[in-house]
Amino acid sequence: MIKIYALIIASFLFSLTANSQTAFRFNEKNKHSQQIKFRLINNLIVIPLEINGKELSFILDTGVNKTILFNLSEKDSVSLLNTTKVKLRGLGNGDAVDAIISTNNTFKIKDLVSNNETVYVILKDFFDLSSKMGTTIHGIIGYR
Repeated sequence: MIKIYALIIASFLFSLTANSQTAFRFNEKNKHSQQIKFRLINNLIVIPLEINGKELSFILDTGVNKTILFNLSEKDSVSLLNTTKVKLRGLGNGDAVDAIISTNNTFKIKDLVSNNETVYVILKDFFDLSSKMGTTIHGIIGYR
């Protein structure tokens, strides 16, 4: 009986650490709100998002639960940490696309910072949102 309780407690503790994710936090501990400038383009909210010190433009989409970077040129280069090549499915016609998953990145929006963030980088820009929206769009950030 004691072994069963120990097993249940151990699995509960493991599930807490295995599924935990960091969230955006204020740099200043006594701060409780933040105003963020954004652009409204074609009914899409475009916000500045800093990834590992490089500011890029992202569409804010609360229906997406992953951060996806799909438009990165040499002048926009950003240092991505802990990268692994992967194949992604579900983008358009269903064929797998080459991508990179990068973990342990730091995201910053004004005074809000989040560490240990994961970003998926699609190596070929299938979306071409920048030309359709008339401004550079580097990716999409969602809500987890």
